[in-house]
Amino acid sequence: TEIATKSRLNVDYVPGMVTVLQGRELETLGMRTVWEALALIPGVMLLQGKRGELFVGVRGFTSPFNSGNIKVLLNSSPMSRESSGLTSQALSLPIEQVDRIEFIRGPNALLYGDFAYYGVLNILTRQQTSQVTTRVDEHGTTTVSGLYADQSEDGATRFSLNIAGIKGSSVEAPVGIDAENDQQSAILKFAHRGFELTAQAINEDYAIDQGVSRDQHTETLIARQSFDLAHDAQLHFSLGYLNNDFEEGLEHFLGQVWEGRAELTWQGMERHQWLLQLSYTDDRTEQARRGLLPDAPPDARPRTIYDVNRRYYGISLQDQYEASDRLTLTAGLRFDHRDDLDQDLWSPRLAVVWRISEGHIVKAQYAGGYRAPTFWELVIPTYQKNLEPEKIGTSELSYIYRKTDQTLRLTLFRSKINNHINLIEPPPPVTFVNSGTSKATGMEIEWEQQWSPRLTSWFNLSYADSRSGLYPYLLGGEMIEKDPSTADWLGNLALFYRPTEHTLLAAYWNYVGARHAEGVDTDPEHRVALTLNLFDVWTQGMTLRFGVRNLLQADQRFLVSEPGRVTSSDFPDSLVWGQISYDF
Repeated sequence: TEIATKSRLNVDYVPGMVTVLQGRELETLGMRTVWEALALIPGVMLLQGKRGELFVGVRGFTSPFNSGNIKVLLNSSPMSRESSGLTSQALSLPIEQVDRIEFIRGPNALLYGDFAYYGVLNILTRQQTSQVTTRVDEHGTTTVSGLYADQSEDGATRFSLNIAGIKGSSVEAPVGIDAENDQQSAILKFAHRGFELTAQAINEDYAIDQGVSRDQHTETLIARQSFDLAHDAQLHFSLGYLNNDFEEGLEHFLGQVWEGRAELTWQGMERHQWLLQLSYTDDRTEQARRGLLPDAPPDARPRTIYDVNRRYYGISLQDQYEASDRLTLTAGLRFDHRDDLDQDLWSPRLAVVWRISEGHIVKAQYAGGYRAPTFWELVIPTYQKNLEPEKIGTSELSYIYRKTDQTLRLTLFRSKINNHINLIEPPPPVTFVNSGTSKATGMEIEWEQQWSPRLTSWFNLSYADSRSGLYPYLLGGEMIEKDPSTADWLGNLALFYRPTEHTLLAAYWNYVGARHAEGVDTDPEHRVALTLNLFDVWTQGMTLRFGVRNLLQADQRFLVSEPGRVTSSDFPDSLVWGQISYDF
């Protein structure tokens, strides 16, 4: 993986804790979207709004915007505008499009800047093979995807087109709501030697019979150029364009982002690997119209704002130093200047990886991150340059045991958030202020075991004791202490059993402990799924899959903490589905 340091390393040798999920294995488990697959990651909890919005909680912290306050990348490029507060459409990508998912648990502002906050998600799509896939569930919802890839004989020129569409009754709709989802996604990539051009688009029309419908369109275009300056130095340039157009009821957000980036890697000093990054971002909001708060008076009217620019630049320096063959130190510091806030920000990182002996690894890290105020936090009631970014610092200590057929990981963590951006409601107008501190401590256990050539298991268990410093304005101004939408305990167990060469049976159990909400029944949930995989059916490359989600028909309830309230939504019990795919 490259996500942790932007240098290729084994996932257990990188600083901090990184999870890598392979797309083929996720298909085997019956996962439908990227969002569903994130539940496999220790400390990550799936959350969903009553209007079908997808986001996550990480290590006891949640947020009802920006996908849960994580940085979301698609093929290493931003696919959402964090300044808008919108959740990323990339979470709803079909697994059939995904090669692998990489996730950093905790902040990494050093390499990724703003909103690399609770975590960093990089979704890498398939670009190597050609494939067509169709999936249908019992509600008639159909997912169709296709991938075509080709390259020149010498491999210097490469081309791939990865497309998918979802249409039909949404399985993400709460009980009692009829929702129709129509989504298309496409990733086009052309590469020639050191040059690469990538175009990505996700369009969604989400219509429901109760409330308002949602239309959201996201497009990006990224050009990259790499140069080998010498045998020990490489230079990378990139220029990216991102366009977002979101409309839901009275709400509307339209804007564009241009980002330029340069990266220089140098291995000229013995045992050192340096990385220097420079970035500049121009974020323009063309039009923004905000919906009304739940307690707005009957005569209230939505507010529309036009043409707001936010500009900022960042400089970061990282050094990976091999003190010995078994000990690696990583240190880095990032400086950001934000014209929109007229503020300077510093984000540090310090980590050590000690390979004690064959199979025994100890890792420790401290990393910082920040999130700037979103657009609406910044402009309500008027432009507030005195509003400061939230800041997070996370310390981790991990022990890893590896051998041929077994991997064990134990991680202890502690996180602290300062300068919470809180919504308060004095006599009108509503405004945002910095106040409060949140903390979380916990542990994560992971165990991967190959019991025999036919049987493999994954298991993880996580615990987070969090204290929220948010002050919801409708609750009398008192801290909520415990985020009502979170659970202390999360767990996963996946089993892969191959009785024959062409048959694979996969079982998956996801555990979510009782949530902290008062007055809402949130018993622990046990979600079980089974998938039968049949390979090379009728001809080589043909795969059939049949599965059922939520086999035990457990109640599925999602809670969302919003300013001054907690919303609760129940979701359908079980879902039977089938899939056919052909690799050629």
